[in-house]
Amino acid sequence: MVTQLRNVLPAEQSAEVTEKDQHDGPVLPVATEPVGNAGRVLQLDGSECLKIHGSSLAPAAYRVRKCDTGDMATTFTRMDESTAEDWSVIGKETMEHQGRVADSVLAMLRSLAEVTDGFAVDQLTHCLQTATLAERAGADDDVVIASLCHDVGKAVSVPNHPQIAAAILQPYVRDDVYRMILVHQDFQGRHYYHHFGGDPNAREQYREEPWFALAEQFADEWDQIAFDPAYDTLALEHFEPRLRSTFASTRLGVIAAS
Repeated sequence: MVTQLRNVLPAEQSAEVTEKDQHDGPVLPVATEPVGNAGRVLQLDGSECLKIHGSSLAPAAYRVRKCDTGDMATTFTRMDESTAEDWSVIGKETMEHQGRVADSVLAMLRSLAEVTDGFAVDQLTHCLQTATLAERAGADDDVVIASLCHDVGKAVSVPNHPQIAAAILQPYVRDDVYRMILVHQDFQGRHYYHHFGGDPNAREQYREEPWFALAEQFADEWDQIAFDPAYDTLALEHFEPRLRSTFASTRLGVIAAS
């Protein structure tokens, strides 16, 4: 029965039901009230517990603890009941914690040191080398940091890594730089798509775009040659201050809520 309960409840609501709980006899379920009454506890009978969780379990008593809400602000439980004051608090706290974005990106980049997948260098080295080449060619900070992060999506999924990296970068860099990363695999395809029966001229579909020359320079002069173990590649620490500055504030006028 304990196994059934854990399968029914969401992860954040599932209880630690000990062997002692099972042998001490029935106990009433415990559930916290909404955030507005954080910290208070109420008791529900078995039938209410079944109704709340949509379970088909027999009406027995179980101990159910929801996640601790003691450190959460009093706020809405559904967006159509939110107020301007609610969103003022959310916006303020989101910006106060903006530094976690750079922390997360840096962690993703560091994880690429474990990804080689048959290349001559690991993917972190490849990203660092691409950014080093861009910097030494005189690229601006948006382009350098995007070059550093262009393959960060491989920390999640290789086949669609350009879309992942571009989505992470989009709120923080110019649109042409975002586009450069979004399509970089098709531009790189000039150098390897034919090995897989693909079209090496896939980039030509973007020929009339205003950012075509930038994407071409990125792919041909930096990205596709950045697999050299002997190259004098700059360390991640060299780029970290600019990465943190890039991700410190969004260029979007509104922070997306979901």
